[in-house]
Amino acid sequence: MKIYNYINKVKKLDILLSKEIAQILLRQGVPFTKSQIEVVMYLYHHQDQVVYQRDLPDVLGITRPVANGLVKHLIQKNAVKLIEDSDDSRLKRIKLMPVVIAEY
Repeated sequence: MKIYNYINKVKKLDILLSKEIAQILLRQGVPFTKSQIEVVMYLYHHQDQVVYQRDLPDVLGITRPVANGLVKHLIQKNAVKLIEDSDDSRLKRIKLMPVVIAEY
């Protein structure tokens, strides 16, 4: 029973921290959510590597539908672009737009 109580408290703390981070980002004028920033930061730190959209769920610990939604919203915000792989059209490379690299 004790473990359940700790798990419940950790979950509540995670929710509170996520809300606080969202408020801080909003006050700072950052146009991305916490989850979107995680994608942007991963891409920023791996600019010298080829990153495919399908890699994001594994490296960020999220589901494929969540990753697809994040990428879709980042495309709408002109933060990333998808590039079709020349060898396999099913694969989509994901790259940060230069404006995001320069600004953040």
